Amino acid sequence: MSEQRISRDRSKVLRVIVVVAQLLVGSLFIFSGLTKGIDPTGTAIKIGDYAVAFGMPVASDFAMALALILNLFEATLGFMVLVGMIPRVSKLLLLVIMIPMTLLTLYVALFNPVADCGCFGDALKISNGATFGKNVVLLSLAFMLHRHEELWWRLLPPEYEVFAALVSGGVVFLFNLYPLRHLPAIDFRSYKVGASLYELTVGGAKEGVYDYQYIYERDGVEKSFSMDELGDVDSTWTFVRDETVELTPPVMAPGADFILTYESGASPMPELIDTTSGYHLLYFLADLEQMEEPQLRLGLELQQATQEPVWLVMSSTWSTLDTPPYDELTRQYSARLFLDRSTALTAVRTQPGLMVVHDGVILRKLSGRDLMALIQGGETEKILSPVSKQELNERRKTAFAPIIIWSTALLMLGYGLKRQRKKHT
Repeated sequence: MSEQRISRDRSKVLRVIVVVAQLLVGSLFIFSGLTKGIDPTGTAIKIGDYAVAFGMPVASDFAMALALILNLFEATLGFMVLVGMIPRVSKLLLLVIMIPMTLLTLYVALFNPVADCGCFGDALKISNGATFGKNVVLLSLAFMLHRHEELWWRLLPPEYEVFAALVSGGVVFLFNLYPLRHLPAIDFRSYKVGASLYELTVGGAKEGVYDYQYIYERDGVEKSFSMDELGDVDSTWTFVRDETVELTPPVMAPGADFILTYESGASPMPELIDTTSGYHLLYFLADLEQMEEPQLRLGLELQQATQEPVWLVMSSTWSTLDTPPYDELTRQYSARLFLDRSTALTAVRTQPGLMVVHDGVILRKLSGRDLMALIQGGETEKILSPVSKQELNERRKTAFAPIIIWSTALLMLGYGLKRQRKKHT
């Protein structure tokens, strides 16, 4: 076999490897960007966790802006790599994001400042060690793609690539916008529609199993005694210390942090988890000080429209309620409850937002925008009705429509332009 043929065969193999790497990296970036884009509020919370862990807490609005930028950058770059848009720019952007992210995840794997990296939102959780390993592989592939730019597969002619990249960014932005205006089309958290509040807050918990040992010393020798053996210990022994060995770790209920309290400190949870308690409408205004008066009045309109008690759930201090206009308006609610801000945003992503509980089960959740539309449209009966599968499917179709339509159009445009060029050559 001639050296020239061997060289050609090696080039073909290398091209296959590069294209496979390109498809893998592009697909993973799109998957990562979209799983976070389903729920940008969750990404913002995770950014806040990182900031606190590094001693640099950030405002929630700034964290949200960073989350949107990250989601937009990641998914758009995924599209660019996947179909080979502007390789000279794409290959540099890959290294710009992968080098610092690999170093960050190395630190996280070594020191564990956060329990979960948040790489794939709440859709898929992986350990910090696995996250670092994933990024090492991605960084290696990014270096390969950087070195062999000329072997990239390119779907579009070069003159269309900038336009396609900009449209991809716009489509990803629309995808991120949907859950901010409504609610995540797919709820990966524990507080999803249909969940039992009892199972969520109480039922899944298990106590840990422990072994207690008591250490005594005699004649310079220490000996361990169990609780049952303490009767054998006489005055010749001197107590040194006790030790607790965890045999089985305790299991926390997934919603153990869902701790609502009245101003008195009492808990409404026994009534909420009661399977015969009827309707409870929880109107979430986590940051009361950031809400305008119409948003505070919306819950009162809901109470009047449905003739059902509405409980105001907030994370602000009780002293805030003593200042106008909060004092007068909040007292018109059936109850005022406190809930930790992070838990409130986990339970209902938009603020304001509504959680409808019926007989201890989460019946429906609505963003403030959707709640207002139903009240103004006279569809209050829908607020108290279960969410149908058809409604869930419609939400998901609406949320994913921009991505699906653009992906289809991109493929059709690419192959259409290639066929047209072949006809002219």
